[in-house]
Amino acid sequence: YDITERGRLLAELPIDCRQGLVIVHGICLGIPKECCVAAAVMKKNPFYEGRGASVKHLYACKRQYSQHFDSDVVARVNAFCEWFSTKEEDRYWRERCLSVVTLRAARDTY
Repeated sequence: YDITERGRLLAELPIDCRQGLVIVHGICLGIPKECCVAAAVMKKNPFYEGRGASVKHLYACKRQYSQHFDSDVVARVNAFCEWFSTKEEDRYWRERCLSVVTLRAARDTY
């Protein structure tokens, strides 16, 4: 099998190939920052959490960030960008069922 140019590029990146593909496509589309954030949050679990929260409540928290797209990645990117750009206390984010530990891990990856 021959490896494509894109395959060679992805093989050189020190990340999962799916994350690398998101970044490469982001560069091609002119939105590298957003796609780097998407790649950083793709593998971070659990992203939504809440002690004693129902699945329905966690889903509602996710929908708050998805902007009417039924996409976990869109919701995670929006939540991360809001968290990254504000100085709210951890309690604020926990009330929105977001894992502060996961947000920090994504920031360190980003």
